[in-house]
Amino acid sequence: MTRIKTIGLALLAVFAFSAIAATAAQAEEAPYWSIEGTRLAAGKTFEILAKANGNQTLTASTGQVITCTAFSLKPGAVLLGSNAGEPGKSDETIKYTGCTVSGNGTSCAVENGTVETKPLTNELAYASNKKSLVVEFVPVTGKVLAEFKFTGTCTLTTTKVTGVAVAGAFTDATTPVLLELPTAVTPAESFLLKLTNTSTEKIWLIKGGTGTEVETEEINSFGAGSKLAGTALILLGVHGTSVTTKWSPLL
Repeated sequence: MTRIKTIGLALLAVFAFSAIAATAAQAEEAPYWSIEGTRLAAGKTFEILAKANGNQTLTASTGQVITCTAFSLKPGAVLLGSNAGEPGKSDETIKYTGCTVSGNGTSCAVENGTVETKPLTNELAYASNKKSLVVEFVPVTGKVLAEFKFTGTCTLTTTKVTGVAVAGAFTDATTPVLLELPTAVTPAESFLLKLTNTSTEKIWLIKGGTGTEVETEEINSFGAGSKLAGTALILLGVHGTSVTTKWSPLL
């Protein structure tokens, strides 16, 4: 009888181990940053630079449109490494220049033609199809992405932009290609991020090896639902100068 009990306990242990192994096998790998073929691990950083690839626009459903012709990242912008099962991230503050506004009064201008976002953080994720790579941008604290101030004859003298910005990731090529599974991402010196916001976005965000579908908060400005549009060129840098290091967001 004792031998039977021992065998029974051994079988239970095997089943328990098998269940744990199966659970571990089902863990999802989040997209992460890779520098020269090596994962950027948690606690590690790498400087990033960015510039506008065409105009960047914010269009409110009530008719106001803000257009900025250029932008740059403030010093200190970095990729943030991650461990297995956790998404790669980055921290940055963006300064937009050459900004104008229409639909906000008869003679209204963006103060100094510039605006600086709040400190932002982003995470690598997938679109709801669990294939194409996206990046979500959120304020480090609070809900305000940026605040525009206006001068002249304006209907509103200021507007806060709130919500979550979502961008799709593409190759930097004459004909950009969306980064998505199962295609392997080829390391390169630069990539493109294209804002995709319409109203809300559903994304697949993986944390702790578990993926969850998340509906992002709608972009809002001028007290109304709004749309962000524009493409950014993203590069690696050292002390503010771009470098030829090959890197990639790995899916």
